Amino acid sequence: SVLPGDGASPSRNLASEKEEDRFPLLDPWQPGGLCGDSSQAVARVLPILASLALPDAAHREREGGTSSVFFVLPCGNGQLLYGVSCHRRVGAADLLHRDASVSRSAVQKAVCVLLRCPFFGLAQQRLSPVTQVFFEQRDFRCTSLLSDFSTQLDAVPFEKLPESELFHGLDHSQLFRGLRYKLLGVLKAILLEAKVMVFSDSPEACSRTVLCLLSLLS
Repeated sequence: SVLPGDGASPSRNLASEKEEDRFPLLDPWQPGGLCGDSSQAVARVLPILASLALPDAAHREREGGTSSVFFVLPCGNGQLLYGVSCHRRVGAADLLHRDASVSRSAVQKAVCVLLRCPFFGLAQQRLSPVTQVFFEQRDFRCTSLLSDFSTQLDAVPFEKLPESELFHGLDHSQLFRGLRYKLLGVLKAILLEAKVMVFSDSPEACSRTVLCLLSLLS
């Protein structure tokens, strides 16, 4: 199964999609539907998952490039799921197959992984090239690539990885240049449990900044 269960299985792959100016929807590529063997915790977050995987500013990303976003989903009973989404946009005219739902000039899709362990960078490093190849097929009916990727990701022993891998791939230079002398004040505010809002036109830059700040407190 590609679903995070009570055992060691760490991931679930989901695809969400939207056309320009349409609300994002889940695309049930997995045979038998997305919720066939899901736990109640996962089922509760599925209605909001598409909006998180394809954030509001996703349409501003350049066509042909892969962007990423990280997020956390509270599932009740103290459970958390950690999401990594890679999304791209493709022109409708470039698709080899267009069904009735394609009514705009461009289509956006995201491939999302839900993890029980917060290894955002490691998952994104593996997911980004898979998303690129998935789009380069130009036929979103071909999901065998996603199934193979899910099997490979489930085989990764995340629970045995060192804690240093939790912040794999983070670059703090932009954070230091952006906040400069204000960085210490922001970190103090976080430690004092004050409300700190991170804002950016880029969802990827925003979520990476949050991880960078957390890494400085670990």
